[in-house]
Amino acid sequence: MGGGPQTLRVKICGMTREEDVREAVRSGADAVGLVFAPSPRRVTPERGAELGRSLREEAPEGVDLFGLFVDAPPEEVVRAARGAGVDVVQLHGAESPDYAAGIARDLPGTRVVKAVRVRGPESIDEARRYDAGPGGVWALLLDAYVRGVAGGTGETFEWGLAAPLAAERRVILAGGLNVENVAEAVRTVRPYMVDVSSGVESAPGVKDAALVRDFIERAREAGAQ
Repeated sequence: MGGGPQTLRVKICGMTREEDVREAVRSGADAVGLVFAPSPRRVTPERGAELGRSLREEAPEGVDLFGLFVDAPPEEVVRAARGAGVDVVQLHGAESPDYAAGIARDLPGTRVVKAVRVRGPESIDEARRYDAGPGGVWALLLDAYVRGVAGGTGETFEWGLAAPLAAERRVILAGGLNVENVAEAVRTVRPYMVDVSSGVESAPGVKDAALVRDFIERAREAGAQ
């Protein structure tokens, strides 16, 4: 399943403050993300639960809460995801297809996204190892490869590599997106969703409300073209 002009969704990731969650929802975000992994934007499970409650108080039905994990023990993922009320578990490390299937089994009703850091065409082949459908992953997230860093680098990759996969599968495009380049990225890849974190920040974990609004507007305009 690919994306398309009618399906483009926008996720604002790396939330650490209630006011940023509320502003993203008011600006029309379809999803917000919490990072439960080493990062300047990391939140504890307890803080994740607080932000999850804030989202539910503010958000209309249909706004998804993502929880990002990197090579964490499955029981840790399950505990944090349940505590925060996560709708989508995002696996951003070297988790195998079997690991992803296990998380889907342990969290019934919760969708699983597998992130793949793109170095070249071989990375797209790697992404295809993760089956769609029951027991597989709901979506594939494509991010830029930066040695030694799992994500949130602000770096882009060659978007043309992602376009064929986005025509086949539900693809979330990440990696260095910002107000200036999101329209080109959407037109090139036609993803299901775009995902931004550092590109709409004034400091790590602190979102800039004007940038969030502009990012969502420009992404949606490009998706409708």
